[in-house]
Amino acid sequence: MRLSDIRTVIQQMATAFDMLKGIGVIHTDVHLHNIMMENHQTRPFRVELIDFGVAISRSEASQGALLQPLCFRSPKIMLGCPFSEAIDMWSLGCVTFIMICGKLPFKV
Repeated sequence: MRLSDIRTVIQQMATAFDMLKGIGVIHTDVHLHNIMMENHQTRPFRVELIDFGVAISRSEASQGALLQPLCFRSPKIMLGCPFSEAIDMWSLGCVTFIMICGKLPFKV
């Protein structure tokens, strides 16, 4: 992907995260397969965050919960620390790395 396209995707995902934070929802499953392009032929891209099957409300966030796909799992989840919507941003950072470098950021 071109860097300008990646920037567009990240900006739209950040907007989606801001909206989710506003309603108190943590997606918990951000990875490439849950970012859908509406029409990949047109630029700038329009993307949607999909698959809220394991999303939780902020009030349900319990320390020690095992969430997120392993390759995208934030340190707070791995260490069993209290967490917030920020875990989704960590996963987005991993997705960004994959879009730029073409490989996973961490070996599993």
